[in-house]
Amino acid sequence: MALVRWVALAAPCLKSPRTSEVVTGVKSIAAGGDYTCALMDTGGMRCWGANAAGQLGQNSDSTCTRAVGVTTVSCTTCGGSIATTTVPCTVKPPTSDLLASVKAIATGGAQTCALMSTGGVRCWGSNLYGQLGDGTTTNRSTPPTSDVLTGVQAIATGGVHTCALMETGGVRCWGYDYYGQLGDGAPTSGWTPPTSDVLTGVKAISAGCSHTCALMDTGGVRCWGDNRSGQLGDAATATCYEFLGATTGTPCRSTPPASDMLTGVKAISAGCRNTCALMESGGVRCWGDNSYGQLGDGTTTDSSTPPVSDVLTGVQAISTNTTHTCALMETGGVRCWGGNHYGQLGDGTTTNFSAPPAGDVLTGALAIAAGGDFTCALTNNGGMRCWGDNYAGQLGDGTTTNRSVPPTNDVLTGVKAIAAGGYGACALMEAGDVQCWGSVAPWGKVPTAVDLPSGVKAIAAGGNRFNCALMSNDAVRCWGYDTHGQLGDGSTTSGSTPTNDVLAGVQAIAAGADHTCALTNTGGVRCWGDDTYGQLGDGGPAQGGRFSPVQAVGTCD
Repeated sequence: MALVRWVALAAPCLKSPRTSEVVTGVKSIAAGGDYTCALMDTGGMRCWGANAAGQLGQNSDSTCTRAVGVTTVSCTTCGGSIATTTVPCTVKPPTSDLLASVKAIATGGAQTCALMSTGGVRCWGSNLYGQLGDGTTTNRSTPPTSDVLTGVQAIATGGVHTCALMETGGVRCWGYDYYGQLGDGAPTSGWTPPTSDVLTGVKAISAGCSHTCALMDTGGVRCWGDNRSGQLGDAATATCYEFLGATTGTPCRSTPPASDMLTGVKAISAGCRNTCALMESGGVRCWGDNSYGQLGDGTTTDSSTPPVSDVLTGVQAISTNTTHTCALMETGGVRCWGGNHYGQLGDGTTTNFSAPPAGDVLTGALAIAAGGDFTCALTNNGGMRCWGDNYAGQLGDGTTTNRSVPPTNDVLTGVKAIAAGGYGACALMEAGDVQCWGSVAPWGKVPTAVDLPSGVKAIAAGGNRFNCALMSNDAVRCWGYDTHGQLGDGSTTSGSTPTNDVLAGVQAIAAGADHTCALTNTGGVRCWGDDTYGQLGDGGPAQGGRFSPVQAVGTCD
């Protein structure tokens, strides 16, 4: 999804925390399409940001402005006026929980569901197709006062449908049913959870854009719903119609199959139009969309059934990106397949490869990372080697020449961890220093040391060419692009040298496209940078951004 960014005047920063609203104990954070929810240590829940469909579970306290039809990172060179629209929003965390006794939360594009500690389910937000399960198609701006379903152990939200895994191992789904993803055999959407299971004996569920898959207790897999690309894996050829009387439809399955289409499975993942299974034996099998050969079955033809054997065995980890897939073998070898326009498969060509290669393109690897059109591997001696697209020097080899095979020597040694962005990468060294290369400060074609004190504990790579480091003294320093104040140094001046701490007393950091948040040692949240939708939670909005860390109201200082 393209990120919308534009430049506007900055609003004043919040100068001090509002002590009357301070609470402690943030346990976890979940980010929806353009809003944020926090699960408190106490089991309470609080949300803030965009609220067009009521997904925050509370009344909005502000109106935020967003650009329409603008997809560039910065629109200072777009020319002319920028069309905007307003969105109801809440720009600071509420001072009290909107819901208590929550066990887990699930955020979608515009709907939110909570699994209660009692095993009940409550949903609110967008409800066009009854996906909230409250018997209506009316958006709900507050959590219901009672559960729509009880006895639940897990929940999964798809595009516009919701599924629950019952404590008994049964599956129940509700919401949009055009493609049969609810599994109840009905041609219409279901506005309430069904009273009986559509499938039993299930231990895990996964909801795709418009299909649903279940991992059975026995290790078998069964899927139902949309089958336009064969993602159900059982060659279902039934037709689903959007409304009664329609003359054209979509290949689908409106009920779970009676038998497994694959067995011996350890885990499942339902993508938008494809599905992959990690076998108990360490093998990989994928089916569905295969435009670039990413299924690894030797073709670029969509597959409507899982392969009869693994496309690859002896796998310990996989990293995928838009067009290619890479596997880290149990032996430490690396093998990639799929799109290869820039040599990202590492096989010496720029030809797409629709099957895993028979041999490793690199050995002695500990970890792999598939970037936009390049691949990096961390070797077992702490070195790093990258190949593929190199127009911005992201491979770190001193050139801007694409490389279709892994280099024979490490571009960097003594590496502890790596972070790869769209056009560059950074490495946290075993000695505690940081080196970066590519289109990220210090903007080099070879790994270049960032001017930081020694003793870095963690690094975070932002979406718009900036990085932050968590120091051993629990302080934060950032560098790179600073279009929205995401460096936190009080300005919007980009820089390759992080000279001062922007925040102290921090235990963890996270970098978004153009904003940064920190979890403090006391359990508080401080954020800075882009605040268009109130995502900083400081009482904005500030469309130009917050240039220094501000406290998310309702969290401890």
